Amino acid sequence: MSKGRLEAFSDGVFAILITIMVLELHPPEGASFAALKPVLPKFISYILSFTYVAIYWNNHHDTFQAVKHVNGRVLWCNTLLLFFISLIPFVTGRKSFQRVPCGLVWHGIIAGCFILSASFAFAYKTSWKRFFIVNINWQRF
Repeated sequence: MSKGRLEAFSDGVFAILITIMVLELHPPEGASFAALKPVLPKFISYILSFTYVAIYWNNHHDTFQAVKHVNGRVLWCNTLLLFFISLIPFVTGRKSFQRVPCGLVWHGIIAGCFILSASFAFAYKTSWKRFFIVNINWQRF
């Protein structure tokens, strides 16, 4: 598989996730500031989730600028990362997760899974430098 195909697939997953999250937002019932109060937790959860997705999309883009070849292990590392990122709309859309302690805990768990999968990909990347462009600054990653 080519690097471009993997990047296109991943970009599509990121775009679909953002679309799913924004479709969960609904306008308030009234036109007053008091009508905003019921939708505020969901909106804050959306902002947090969108920020997570944007950060990981940027990191994904930066990481794959250094990739020269894609093999099965790179595909599986990428799939694992996309799986954990795909859980974000689930957390964003659940009413029970919008309570502050529960929502923060679930966002934290998913962020920990991101870090775990990104660390796995980084460990693989640094141990198999032949799959990556040789003239890169490894301290950046």
